[in-house]
Amino acid sequence: MCALPTLALGLQALQLINGVVFVGEGLMVASGAFGKLASGQVVATGLFLLALKLAPPSLVSVWWCFWIFNSVRLLNFLNFFWFAKSPLMPEGRPLPWQRAAKPKAA
Repeated sequence: MCALPTLALGLQALQLINGVVFVGEGLMVASGAFGKLASGQVVATGLFLLALKLAPPSLVSVWWCFWIFNSVRLLNFLNFFWFAKSPLMPEGRPLPWQRAAKPKAA
């Protein structure tokens, strides 16, 4: 019985992440980042299937595996948004170690 409130809270928080993930993937499709989107999906699916194989057989475990799946998809979008060169950020954002290597224009 005590797993039900935990599951309900987890599902409510997962819906918030789902919205950001769906918008982010829509932006990736609109900007033509199909390769990055596909590679992120492959990694997310692989980790999801691995988590399902390792998790105990219960409904709560399946939902926690969905958490893993959507978290990897969210990280893929955040990586695209913050670091990739895309139409959203034509110049991209330099990584911290790349900032020091750029010479300043005169």
